[in-house]
Amino acid sequence: MKLAGMIGGLAAVLLLGGCSGGESARVEEVIDAHVERIVSAPGAGSSSNPGDYIKAERASYEAIVSLGDKALPHLLQELRGEKGGSLEGWIMAKAGEDILKERSPVQAWGSGKEWVEQYDAARKQAEQ
Repeated sequence: MKLAGMIGGLAAVLLLGGCSGGESARVEEVIDAHVERIVSAPGAGSSSNPGDYIKAERASYEAIVSLGDKALPHLLQELRGEKGGSLEGWIMAKAGEDILKERSPVQAWGSGKEWVEQYDAARKQAEQ
């Protein structure tokens, strides 16, 4: 199972390596596929801790984070939609946090929806 995740992560890196015009659509596909793999992780069982899902599919999570800033538009779009309050949303918010690191304006959050609301508010305030 871990080998499949590593291969999936490598495929994501190779797929994105030479992208140009359609890069955004490919980034979205890669993120969505890895998020689906994470939330379907058999190793997490029926845990109520989202971190357990990331631990069970660490290679998929790292593949998302390794996309860096080019992943942010899709993550933010998804978090502003219906996925914000879901397990997928929590995982996407955590990925956004790990991509931004010290650049993140978000302090404390419990859901993807909370994370993106704080992110958007801080960004709006910075633009004024």
